[in-house]
Amino acid sequence: NKSGEIIEAQCQSVASAGVTQGIVTELGPFTDAIVAVVHKLSAVTGHKIKSLYVSMQGPHVRAAHSLCTIPISERSNKIITSGDIAKVNQQAYSLGFTIEEQVLHQIPQEYTIDNQNKLLEPAGLYGHKLSADLLLLTALSRDVQNLASAIDRAGYKIRAVALSGLATCLAVLSEET
Repeated sequence: NKSGEIIEAQCQSVASAGVTQGIVTELGPFTDAIVAVVHKLSAVTGHKIKSLYVSMQGPHVRAAHSLCTIPISERSNKIITSGDIAKVNQQAYSLGFTIEEQVLHQIPQEYTIDNQNKLLEPAGLYGHKLSADLLLLTALSRDVQNLASAIDRAGYKIRAVALSGLATCLAVLSEET
């Protein structure tokens, strides 16, 4: 966390059932496994768990770069605003995945002003056009929906779905690391 203190974490496990290579293959056994592991975790922590952060991995997860350019000004240089950055990110997001996929994470890699300067933060600079390179981490929608269905059947809500490797990084590394 931001204060640098160590937070105690608990871990429980049960035999996995109804999942093959990260994909839900049988809803009933997987739902039972979720119930079992959350009950064990609740017993150890003494907390009633109502919602879950869920991680995914497997062959259905894909990483792809999506590139997009938008005009900032037609005639003279204009200051690039946070709205311009949001617009180019939204355009890159919209172009970067198929209808069968669901975006788990979108991570800006870099921005370019007028095909020249590669930057991480273009706000406040002048230019005619702004380009974004957005990394999209996606999973097949059906696999995310099957996972959500099992969690819902188990009686829990999903707070967020994350790619396993990125979820681990976010859990253990600070922004300064």
